Amino acid sequence: MLKVVGASWLQTRISTYIIVAVAIIGIGAIILSEFGQRVENDGIYSARVIYNRKSGYRVDFWGQNNELASLPMGSARAYFKHRTLQTGWSVLEIETSPSFPDEIQAYSAGLLEGSLTWLLIHLHWYNTIATVCVGDRKAICDVVRQQLRDNSEVARSHAKLLGAEDPFWHMVRLFYAQLDGLKEGWNYELTRNQQEVEIPDEDFIWLAMVSDLSNFGLDDPQHAGIGGILLKNLTNQSDVEPLIALVHNTAAPYRKMLRMLKKYTFGYHINGEKNSERVPTRSIVLSSYPGALSSQDEYYGLYQEDIKNLMVLAGTPLTLSKESQVNLESKISDDDVHSNRPNIVMTAAKIMAANWLATDVNSWSRTIARRDGSENTRQLLQWVILRPADSSVWLVEQHPLMTHTIDYSNIFREKGYLFCDGNSLLNQEKILINTDKTEIKINPEQVVENNNSENIDLNEKKISEIIESNSEESQVGHEEYLNLFFKSLNSSIHFKFIEKELPLMIDTMTFRGDLETTPTAIGVIDSKIMLLNDQGLVDFQANSGPPWSADQKSPFQWSKSFPNISHIGQPDKFQFSSINPHWAWN
Repeated sequence: MLKVVGASWLQTRISTYIIVAVAIIGIGAIILSEFGQRVENDGIYSARVIYNRKSGYRVDFWGQNNELASLPMGSARAYFKHRTLQTGWSVLEIETSPSFPDEIQAYSAGLLEGSLTWLLIHLHWYNTIATVCVGDRKAICDVVRQQLRDNSEVARSHAKLLGAEDPFWHMVRLFYAQLDGLKEGWNYELTRNQQEVEIPDEDFIWLAMVSDLSNFGLDDPQHAGIGGILLKNLTNQSDVEPLIALVHNTAAPYRKMLRMLKKYTFGYHINGEKNSERVPTRSIVLSSYPGALSSQDEYYGLYQEDIKNLMVLAGTPLTLSKESQVNLESKISDDDVHSNRPNIVMTAAKIMAANWLATDVNSWSRTIARRDGSENTRQLLQWVILRPADSSVWLVEQHPLMTHTIDYSNIFREKGYLFCDGNSLLNQEKILINTDKTEIKINPEQVVENNNSENIDLNEKKISEIIESNSEESQVGHEEYLNLFFKSLNSSIHFKFIEKELPLMIDTMTFRGDLETTPTAIGVIDSKIMLLNDQGLVDFQANSGPPWSADQKSPFQWSKSFPNISHIGQPDKFQFSSINPHWAWN
């Protein structure tokens, strides 16, 4: 035993005890720090916003390892899980308190999204705007920014003037309040992290409204809309509980593959009046992007107060035939009273307004069909809408001069499927005879009779061949479908499913520009699959990245395909299993 010269036995013993105690404390500290590190790094960051009239907004950041179910609520609360490199997706859920005025809720939600996802916003902006707006495109980008700024000012002015009386304009006003909060939250987090980067104010609008600029900067715009929607009845037996699969594949430039799954649960009201009634939709689930306040994939789940009252919307770009485009141009005369009016409400704001205000498909369609001074629809979209509670299926097509809403339920029950790839299922010639700018409804019988269109004949023929080729012996049961969806180890789930259900259209639903003769960085970048019955959602799975199959298409890899295209923050190789976000708050 080590002794100190001149020290007593008691002093020596005390010194020894002190050394041992310090050693134990040190070892304990190391163990606790290691344990604490493992517990803390759950990868889920939480925060809330506190608001009062005197001090304004305050963001409380709680870091990781929080009990989400009991996370305190201020004017808003949120959590963010950044798993892009592990799964291809990041997850964000935001909830606001209905006891606060709507604009405070919207701004608070934006604050949380901007601060929690600030890094992804910057990376997505850099990949999709900053690196595109260079060289010859710089001057064009400046023009786009000016137009976005002007449009924003006009839309905000209308929303402020009309929002008190018109629920639609009230929702538009809240959209811009949320966007303002997002920008402020992003700036706040930069200051907090002592970062010196800058995004022009107009580019925040650009990130939010990019749906109306979807083809800007594309080297291969003809493939921008390749993707599709498949609605499939998985049960043909009357004595079996109905099960429907909805598959939605998004096509976009690969530089956009910083993906997010979001859930907004907002306590919005019909207008800004005190004690006004709540909007019908309580929560919106969407696939989305950093800085976006809508899906941009156009994939939404709308939940009302009763979560069984679900409406699922899946959209894809609508393509007009050359003949239809010629007919359209002839219908729009030079002296059209609408020809010189500016488009006021951009697509993202209009869709989100329709989502919050929707009581059913017809009310949603009426909101989407609003013109509000614009000459025609900004973005042409084809929608499939499913209401599981009554098993109703709807087809909505946004044409330049009008929006068509069709109850497709009987056709779906008879045929067992609905496939949309952007080619209109309506008779274009008959549609364009109508010059009325309002939304119309066509019953299913008319759609069945209007089969003279080349596009319709082509699709019907292909799908009929597929159905005829699927004999009863080849039909699979629920468990086999689940295995097909979620347990495939050598391919992405959407590749296997589409390969089985639509073999003649697999090139469309799994298109990859990087595998073309002349490679381009555009193609299908994800797949979302919902299984639903009359009680609502049974399961949801989302795959990120271009479709792949071990025996046909290898997983996409930036370093082997387009190493010089900006993709900062993205994984190098997209070979991920599907995920279900399992939201924390109902």
